[in-house]
Amino acid sequence: MKYFLLFLPLFLFGCDQSQEYLLVKNKWKIERVINSHLNKLLPENLDYGAPWDFKKDGTAIINDKYFLGSGFSEGSWNLTNNRLIISINEVSLDFQIIELTESKLKLRLALNEESELEYDFIPLN
Repeated sequence: MKYFLLFLPLFLFGCDQSQEYLLVKNKWKIERVINSHLNKLLPENLDYGAPWDFKKDGTAIINDKYFLGSGFSEGSWNLTNNRLIISINEVSLDFQIIELTESKLKLRLALNEESELEYDFIPLN
């Protein structure tokens, strides 16, 4: 029982921080994007732009040619209930986190009721 009480705070407070830690640990390069409406992968050799960078202070620098257009965009990010919310100017992107490990980030962005984009990222050290 004593050992359980020692590890309880680590378990309770370590869970939320782990997603944040994994997100800010690396810059994330888009490996591929899948459009569910087209039911296929966008070409793998496509230039998806510069890696996405999530900073500890809550700022995000992303380059998404297919949703926001070309060029870098700087905004803020927030993690809530297994969702990554990125706000840039007046646009708020609400991604569902499918997978987040040290070696992979997979996000889903619903465009409408019928279509969504799935982003697969790899870390860029």
